[in-house]
Amino acid sequence: MMYIAVLVVIVMIALYFISKRSDSLPVTAKPLAKQVLNENIDWLQERWKRAEQEQRLGSYKTFPRWYFETATDDQIDQIGKMGLDANGLNLSNGQASDIIGLFESAD
Repeated sequence: MMYIAVLVVIVMIALYFISKRSDSLPVTAKPLAKQVLNENIDWLQERWKRAEQEQRLGSYKTFPRWYFETATDDQIDQIGKMGLDANGLNLSNGQASDIIGLFESAD
């Protein structure tokens, strides 16, 4: 869906600018959060583009259906603890999971 593609672009732009706002990030997390996001922005955009294509086609081969559900409050809070403010970004469960996964080990 075009809606998801637009949402992905908006999310990435918002996360980029949010990471630059000094009042939205804990001082100790700012540099790390910005660095991690910048290092993975291309991967996230490509992944979310593939997810949007699968959802549009109704062919869930790589991404499970839960991936497209709305992110939980716990996920949004966890992203905030990592130094990013995701409030009001309308992330999907899978997108939030992808962002959280950038900051946590695969264990």
